[in-house]
Amino acid sequence: MLFLKLRLRILLIKVVKKLKNNNYIISSVESCTSGLLASYLTKYPGSSIFFNMGLVLYSANAKASILEIDIDKIKEFAPVSQKTSVLMAESLANISKSDINISTTGLAGPDGDGGIEKIGTVYITIFFHNNIITKKFLFSGSRDRIKLLSCYYALKMIYEL
Repeated sequence: MLFLKLRLRILLIKVVKKLKNNNYIISSVESCTSGLLASYLTKYPGSSIFFNMGLVLYSANAKASILEIDIDKIKEFAPVSQKTSVLMAESLANISKSDINISTTGLAGPDGDGGIEKIGTVYITIFFHNNIITKKFLFSGSRDRIKLLSCYYALKMIYEL
């Protein structure tokens, strides 16, 4: 896991440089990563130049009330789904008015939610200038490893914009 943390730090430096050089403002809404992505993005002094807001919304009710998403849609699609991840990123964009809006939702384990998705399933969505980029990942390992991998790939998606 030490190697993963090192790779994450190296990628983070590149992402921060990209955000600053392009004058991008970013916001996050996180479920399975529990605010870890926002924590990484704000690790360095001066992050207020590019970081607007970070929300941690774990329950379907919190996602519905804070992001103003119809709870029936979340129940229909499932809290851990591509469609819910997209709704989260789109709704965050309406609230934050940031250039880049990123959402994470998934199952970090060790227990599932009784749904069809396996432990380690993570959806990451970016809403960027009215474009949606969404990816599904299936990670393995401990809860901490799944959260770190989710952050790494979220940062990678940002860097590839």
